[in-house]
Amino acid sequence: MYKKVLSLLLIILVHCTIARAQWMPQTVESINLNWYISSIAAVNEDVIWAIADSNDFESPYNFTPKFLRTTNGGLTWKTGTVGSVKNTVLLDISAIDSNTAWVTANNMAGSGGIFKTTDGGVTWSIQDKQANILPVFIHFFDAQNGVQINQAFIHTTNNGGTKWTRVQNIPPFLPNEYNIIVSSNNARAQVGDTIWVGTSKGRVYRSTNRGQSWQVSQTGLGTNAVINSLAFKDGKNGLAVSTIDGNTFAIVANKMARTTDGGETWTTVAAPTMPSAGAITYVPGTADSYVLVSPTGPGATPGSAYTNDGGMTWTVIDTIPYQSVAFIAPNIGWAGGDFVSASHSIMYKWVGTILNVTEGKGENVPHQCELFQNYPNPFNPATTIEFALPQSAFVTLKIYNLLGEEVATLVAEQRAAGIHRLNWDARGLASGVYLYRLEADSFVQTEKLILMR
Repeated sequence: MYKKVLSLLLIILVHCTIARAQWMPQTVESINLNWYISSIAAVNEDVIWAIADSNDFESPYNFTPKFLRTTNGGLTWKTGTVGSVKNTVLLDISAIDSNTAWVTANNMAGSGGIFKTTDGGVTWSIQDKQANILPVFIHFFDAQNGVQINQAFIHTTNNGGTKWTRVQNIPPFLPNEYNIIVSSNNARAQVGDTIWVGTSKGRVYRSTNRGQSWQVSQTGLGTNAVINSLAFKDGKNGLAVSTIDGNTFAIVANKMARTTDGGETWTTVAAPTMPSAGAITYVPGTADSYVLVSPTGPGATPGSAYTNDGGMTWTVIDTIPYQSVAFIAPNIGWAGGDFVSASHSIMYKWVGTILNVTEGKGENVPHQCELFQNYPNPFNPATTIEFALPQSAFVTLKIYNLLGEEVATLVAEQRAAGIHRLNWDARGLASGVYLYRLEADSFVQTEKLILMR
């Protein structure tokens, strides 16, 4: 009995600590020092894939890269190798569920290709391998339709990657305009059927039809600016950031541009002074929140920061080095570590929230109804619940036990369009799993939460 009580106390202490944190290090098996996460594919709150490479080169590309996967929201992480891939850098990953994922591999010396798994990474099969035309970016819109961009061409598939077809008549890449040097998933963004990809000449390629045709635009950040990262909150509004000079590959001052027409035109805006503009992502479910992270390196300022006003002002979170970042909700996000050390993890989970989730107006109004996962979860005794409304609606938000009995009514009133946050104190209720249900006009969504005494 004593051991059981002690274990529960330890769990409660851990979750109390998590509730005060912002990025929480994750425990990942079989990852040594000097590794980094180059790309993250967050499928949902439970299923997250990532790819990891080593910075510790005994000789060029003398290592075996790995993939990471969790199917329980980060409680446990498994790692594995991509088939027989060795001495090759994994550049990008796309996933659609817990079993199916694609990665691009490239060693810049004529070896690599696209590899696919349909069994959670147990086995991988090579899909595409062309000498000197090696894939960099990859994204799948669903199980059949995807697009990949290499050092010279763009290809699409409509059969899961079994066959790739080269896209004709795309705007030509400029001399020395290498997509390869911005090879992380944060250098591409996707909303619906639209995808954007940054290059090393300050330009952005855009397709609104799943890669079948493309346009290109100049961001105004400079003809030699490397577009480190892109982030879009919808089909119109997005940000591009740069901090690398494409001629010298040196870290320079942060640069940022904004678009309100889907990337046809860009306007330069003031960028945060720190951290360096390594990778940026929009936070789904927020009015206008983005998170920026940066790795370590010569001239770089590592750390993370967030904005709640579309990049007008920034708040620094920490100075931990991160390589990549992805969010799926205001309180559910992931950051990939850079240069794993005794004090720095390979993967971090966002816990708690400091992001703006208040009522929005105009372009800041959410585009769909959504009920977000509560945080912290598990909790004791209080937790925060958030929901999004694209328009004013009569809302009910209730808590039920697993017998279907109502235990609390949190909302039963007309609410304006926007993202709403409220606190539920479960003091007096027994430990266990509860359900919270949102009804807004014809929209209904139910999620579960865990009260742990």
